[in-house]
This record gives sequence, C-alpha cells and structure tokens, in this order.
Amino acid sequence: MGKVPDKKLKVGILLDSADGYMNKRILNDCIDLAEEYNVLPVFFLGGVLEPAREPAGSDFLYSLPHPGSLDALIVFPNSIAPWDPVTETRKILDRIPDLPVYAANEAMPGLFSVAINEKPAIHALVDHLVLTHGYKEFSLITGPDAPASISRRRRQLFEEQLARHGISVPENKIVLGRFKEDDGKRAVEALFRQEDSIPEVIISFNDQMAAGTIEELLNRGIAVPADIAVTGFDDVEETSLLPCTLTTIHVPVWEMMTALFEKITGDLRGRKTAGDQRKPDAVYLNATFIRRESCGTLRNDETHAVEMEELVGEQIESIYSPHQSRNKTFRQELENVLEETLTTGETDRFSEFSQKIVKKILRTGDISSSFIDIFSSQWTISLLKHDDNETRILINALFLDAIRLLVRGKMQTCARIHANDRGALEFSRNSTSILSRKPTMQEALEEIGKNLSMLGIERCILVLTDPENPDLGITRLSYKKRYFREIPTENFTKFPVSRLVNNGLDSITVPIAVLPIAINTDFFGYMVLSITENSFEDLSLVQELVSRLIAGAASNESLSSQIQFLERKNTALSRLSTIDEFTGLHNRRVLHETGKDLFRRTLNEGKTCCCIFLDMDGLKKINDEWGHPEGDTAIKTLAAILRKSFRSRDMIVRYGGDEFIVLMFDIKKATVSSALARITRQLDLYNKSSGKPWMLQASWGVTVVPPDRITLSFEDLIEETDDRLYEEKQRRREAGLR
Repeated sequence: MGKVPDKKLKVGILLDSADGYMNKRILNDCIDLAEEYNVLPVFFLGGVLEPAREPAGSDFLYSLPHPGSLDALIVFPNSIAPWDPVTETRKILDRIPDLPVYAANEAMPGLFSVAINEKPAIHALVDHLVLTHGYKEFSLITGPDAPASISRRRRQLFEEQLARHGISVPENKIVLGRFKEDDGKRAVEALFRQEDSIPEVIISFNDQMAAGTIEELLNRGIAVPADIAVTGFDDVEETSLLPCTLTTIHVPVWEMMTALFEKITGDLRGRKTAGDQRKPDAVYLNATFIRRESCGTLRNDETHAVEMEELVGEQIESIYSPHQSRNKTFRQELENVLEETLTTGETDRFSEFSQKIVKKILRTGDISSSFIDIFSSQWTISLLKHDDNETRILINALFLDAIRLLVRGKMQTCARIHANDRGALEFSRNSTSILSRKPTMQEALEEIGKNLSMLGIERCILVLTDPENPDLGITRLSYKKRYFREIPTENFTKFPVSRLVNNGLDSITVPIAVLPIAINTDFFGYMVLSITENSFEDLSLVQELVSRLIAGAASNESLSSQIQFLERKNTALSRLSTIDEFTGLHNRRVLHETGKDLFRRTLNEGKTCCCIFLDMDGLKKINDEWGHPEGDTAIKTLAAILRKSFRSRDMIVRYGGDEFIVLMFDIKKATVSSALARITRQLDLYNKSSGKPWMLQASWGVTVVPPDRITLSFEDLIEETDDRLYEEKQRRREAGLR
C-alpha cells in the first residue's frame, strides 16, 4: 500500500442513516476524532440493504466510494446490512478492491476490524438480574433476525447465560424489532395481548427500543422497575431523559473509533500504530455492564458508584495518545491534574482536562451525575488537604468552572436539538405547502434552497442523475449559507456520478454526509451536505422532504417529461420491473401504476386521452403451422410496428401474450385516427415485403375519453376498451376478414 502525505485524509464511512441513538453517537465520535486525526469524514447514509427487495437508493449510494475519491473507507456491516452483514457488505467491497477498507463493530474476514466482545457484559447482566433481583420470567426484544445477524448473536448469548440458571425464554416472549423506539412500544402491546403471565423483566437489544418500552409501560400505568424491570444495550445519552436511569450494556464506541482512526492514519501516513504492527485482523473491545435504576438497583448502591467511576476512567484513558499511561483511574488523574495546576499556578491544564472529559462523558446515559459525584468528592478532599485561603479560592474556582462546563454542555445540547426541531418542523410545513402547489422541478429546487438555512446547513449540493444516462450526474443546486444559492436553468454541469465525491465535495472542508434522493424504489440522485457543530439530527428528515419535493416536481412536469422520467427509472433501477424483455415495451406493472396516474392527471387538467386495446389475429395458426419461433417473430414485429406508429410520449404496453394496450394523452380524435392508419399501412408493407408464409394482422378497440368523463375509473376504461376490441373481432369474423 502506497504512503499518503501528511495531509487531511478523506475517509468514507458507510452507515445506514443518521437516525437512531447509536448512529448519532457514532457520527458524533467520528466527527470529534476526525478533527484530532486531521481527517475529513464523508458519511454515506444510503439506508439498509434488505433481503428480497427491489433496488433502491442504497444500491447506488454504496457504489460511490472508490480509490479516486477517498483515501480509506470504514464500513459498519451491522448497520447497512443487519440481516447478513458480512456477505452483503462483501458485495459492496468487491467493487472497490484497491481502496483500503476497515470494519467497525463486526469482524470482517480479510479486513482490519474492531469488534465488540459482548459476552462478558451479557454474562454480568444476566447474573445480576437473576442472582441479585431473583427474576425468572424474561422477555426479549430483538433486532432484525437472521442466522448471520448481530441480533441472532445477542439472542444466543442471552439464552446461553439464562440457561446457566435453568431459565429459558418462550418463543411468544421474544418479539422481533428493527432497533427503533416504536418497536419497544409494539412489543409491550404484543406481550400484553397474550393471555399467559407478563414477564418480570424485558431485555431490549438496544437502548432505543428500551426507551420505547418504558414509555409504553408508563402509558399503561405500569411502573419501571417496581412492576416490570427493563434493560437496554448501548448506553447512549438520550436515555438520560427517561423517568428512571437505564440499566444497560456500555458499548465502547469512542474506543472502537479511536482504534480505527489510529490504524487508518498510521497505515496511510506510514507511522507505526500502537502495539505490534502484526496485529490480528480483528481486535475485540469488551462491552461493560452498567447497573442503574430500571432493573431495580437503587441509586445509592455503592457498587453502582464504583462502576461509574471505572467507566469515567475508561473515558479518561481514551483521551491520551497510545504512548501515554492509561493505568490511572479518573479520580487519581483528576487529583494529579489539580495538584499540578496548584503548583504551577497555570489553570489551562485543568481547564483543558475538564473540557475533554465533559465532552466525552456527555454521551452516556447516566455518567454525568456520576461525574458530578466524583468531582464533588475530590473537591471536598482537596479543600481539606489545603488550608490556606488563596489555594482554597483557586480550588473552588476550578471546580465551579468544571461543573458550569458540564451544565452548559447539557444546555447547549438541548438548545441545539430544540433549534433543529423548530427548523425541521418549519421545513416540513413548507414542504407540504410547496407540494400542494404542484411545483415544477425548477420551482422545487428554488424552495429547497430557500429552506436549507433554517436547518443550520452550511453547504449543500444537489445532483440529479441524467434522464438519458443514469451514470451521469447533473448539478442542479449549489448552496452556501449567507453567500449564494445557485440553481441553474440551463447549461447544467454534468459529470460521472462515480466522481461525485470529488466534484461535489472539494470545496467542503467540514464533515460531509452523502444521501440518496429516493422514494421507495424511485431513485433521482444525491444530496451532499456539510455537517457543522454535529448538527446531524435531522439529516434523515431533510433527505425525506427533499426526496418528496423532487419526486413531486418530477410528477408535475409535462406528460412528455413524465414518460422520459419513466424511461430513466427503468434504466437506473431494474428494467425487469418495468420493461417487457421480450418486446422492449412497457409491461403491465407500468400500465397499472404509472399509466393510471397519467390517465387521471390528464383528465384533471381538462385534456383528452385515449386507450387502444390491440390483439394479434391468427397467432395460434402461426404457432401451429410454422412453429413458435415464427410466432415469436410475429409478436416482436407487431411490437416494432406499434413503436413506429405512435408518438414517443404515448405509453405502449405488452399486456400479455399477443395483447397490447396503448395510452395516448393530450390528443385530438384526428391524432388517434392517424396512428391507427399508420398501423394499417405498416402491416400492409410488412406482409408485402417479408416473404413470410403467414400474414401479420391485428384487431383493436378504441376508447376516446374527453374531460367530461372525469368520473370514469382507469379499470373501467380498460374493461370498456376490451369490450370494444371483442366487438371488433366479432365484426371481422362475421365479415370473413380472418
């Protein structure tokens, strides 16, 4: 691997989204560490790769990282592919064999990985619940379940530890979730619908589901932990807002990301990393059991206080470089820093220490209160140790500043969340209003640009894929707070989307998020956003609102543009989902989804549309007398004739077998007559020149729908046109024309 100069490294990070307690903590830690390690993080937030689903935005977003645009890549397999982390992530990485890749929270074969050893913490949690509290009736709320999933792994570990105590969890007490808060609420509903006993303790496989569980229990008048105990997994700051502190398992995210950033920068800058360079491919960090109130532990439990001090000590250790001692406890280090400050009279050392500690400890669910306890104890000890007034005044000032720093940090966090909530709410309201006006694409882009400022976004680039070539990106919006909002109307800048990270991000020097603009399986392009002051709480909401606006604008363009947009979707996603591969025409799915929408839109706009139901005559005879290959030729030839006979914006559908449907929008009756005349001429020309022993013939039924038939349903239109085809075929039989 070549060495990279000591410059700001561009490191990609693959996560499913900015949603969720754990993901926010990961983003937060990555952003803080990036500053320390001179790294520019680029977060690719493409969604979850789900089994047996159609292509979506994530398929395209996760294909963007490549050696020409990034120096390295960190993948979170359990985040982007929770059902099959290793296999699905490997499919992504196989596209980029030359890019240095590192794995987080999962051991990926062949990659340097930092994973979490959860077994000791789960062992301690189960022992505490069973031996200390005497619980025997358990319920589990899991995540996405599959043989290779982290959720299945955790379930097996919990069941193994419970089995040591002769306890098993019935299947009806195991509720599947997707690590969302609402899963906890639904799990409580499911458990209370059952006629048998309610569990004594509910173990949730992440803190977010545990928070939903506690909220739903309290809504039902059930006290936690007096009536039912609840435990979580992760140890995140958001749980500090719960009515009771959450018993959980602390996952050392900061330490995990520190190890990865240390390894990446060491590899790319040619420095030796901490320890032997012949490190194993997988490094495991231990998770830690944290007992709090929600399992029944009292707040004055001395063991709880000791555990909190040890955990703060772990946070302290992660501040120092690998070459510094990490054997000191938090209290010891606090005392040493204080004494050094008192000796030298220079308060910067203590202030720097306090700032770093507060920044780290604000991220856990209960550690801030323990921090105050430890600071208070050391504060008292230090005052007793020093009896001169001048020193005591300095000690009081130092500790008061540290406590104020913690309180201010909490207040700033709440204020930032509140401000973002207000901006997100206003953006959401404005988006609904914009959509109701049925904007054009240009109008939608203008409105998006106007609303970005209220979300605290400094830089934003919006790139749509080219309708003719989805491998090309078109820059449609470039936004910079307080300076400019560029939304070109012509002469768009085009570039290969594989170069998005280079073309779109070179001017952004703060952490970056790249998100797909997509609605379900409809994919439109990409958003590139700067992340400042860790303001990523609403990234997913912004993505959803912008996607809705772009999708709405696309559907509001002219009918001709709609058909072009449909073609673009076919190319960019899965042709099999919209194209009949045999003829190259649209298939029935397009007819019933897009055709129905265009039919209704045409009538609402006061325009006339038409449906033609067409059927080949004599296909059975061709197959029987000259073979099925000749029948196939006849069907393909008729499809080609239809394509030549209608306008590019008309929708031509192979309905099935030898049946075709054509939808024409914004037409006059003469337009229909001309098209049918072209079909007749093309059939005659083919039969005269083909040299085939059979004749290519067709019958059709036609329904022209004027605007005054606006109550006609799409299904009735198809049925009415089919009836007219049947009548026409009867007429031809009676006239001896076939």
